[in-house]
Amino acid sequence: MSDERMTANCLVDGDTFFLDEGMYLSELSTTMRNRVKNDYPKAKVTDFICNRHLLKYRLANVDAMINADLKQSQKNQPKIDPSTAK
Repeated sequence: MSDERMTANCLVDGDTFFLDEGMYLSELSTTMRNRVKNDYPKAKVTDFICNRHLLKYRLANVDAMINADLKQSQKNQPKIDPSTAK
């Protein structure tokens, strides 16, 4: 049984991967795509990035969401006066 799955080369290191081992930039959210393009300005939406290299951008995206949430939570929490705390 031969494996005839389609392949693509990762824009980061040029290694060959099966299509289910990554994503085309066109499939990413605009935020994620912009993060990749920050590091690889010549990247096009038709370029492919493997899951291993995409992980860096996914983690950065999650970190940004957590930080935004923390910032919003801090703005919404009332200031606690230490002298009134029990």
